[in-house]
Amino acid sequence: MQESKQYKSYDEKLKDYIQPLGPFFSRKFLSKSVDELRIGKPHFPLVPICAYETQDKKTLIFPISIGGMDKFTQAIDLIKEIENSFSTDVLETSGSAIKDFSILFIYDADSRGVDDTVRLFEERFKSHYDRISGLTNSTWMKQRNHTLSVFVFTDTLGETGVLEDLLLELFRNTNEILVRETEKHFSTYFPQPAANADEIAHNAKRKKGVLASCGQMETGNAGAALTVVVRDTNLLNGAFNFSDASTQWSRLLKHIDQAFI
Repeated sequence: MQESKQYKSYDEKLKDYIQPLGPFFSRKFLSKSVDELRIGKPHFPLVPICAYETQDKKTLIFPISIGGMDKFTQAIDLIKEIENSFSTDVLETSGSAIKDFSILFIYDADSRGVDDTVRLFEERFKSHYDRISGLTNSTWMKQRNHTLSVFVFTDTLGETGVLEDLLLELFRNTNEILVRETEKHFSTYFPQPAANADEIAHNAKRKKGVLASCGQMETGNAGAALTVVVRDTNLLNGAFNFSDASTQWSRLLKHIDQAFI
């Protein structure tokens, strides 16, 4: 998001967050009992992996990694927490500067395709949202006390695929030789898919490996997870073309801007 120059990192300490944001995130950290943890297998709360604010400081954005479409029960629990903690009554009583909030789910089309991904979202979240029928990709729908939307990433053809398809293309544009040689290595050693395997899902895992390996060639990223590689790699510096409104990056940022219109 910072690459677009529309957003900047929000680096305040939790105690300095706009109320009641600080206590909301603090409670999530404190809700995990240390006695219940297993060494080597920490169970982290659903908290933002980073934070951004618009250049005019009017909007804050908190990306949270849910863990894919199969984690919908956890997502519904989180939605309930957000709705209760940022209800109109709570915000008015606390005198909060927060006036509104929106929830955006971002998924991959995978082999389902865009429309079926949105339909699957409808099916899984209808137990919570009573007015969700008719939701379409990249549109905002008013719910009880917030707006809701789903944005689906595809490959460059625009129907199926995953985010990694787009990232790999950006890596390739920056260093074609590195990507080609890394793909050659993975084509030799990465396991072949089973006869009944989902080809797009299998290739998505291979592409994740290629992306991580390419990014880890930079000493600062050696051994880092893919999320860290994507955040810190020099291969993505200046790689995003936000002047082209048709790119999925530009469409996503425009869609976020429309959340409170």
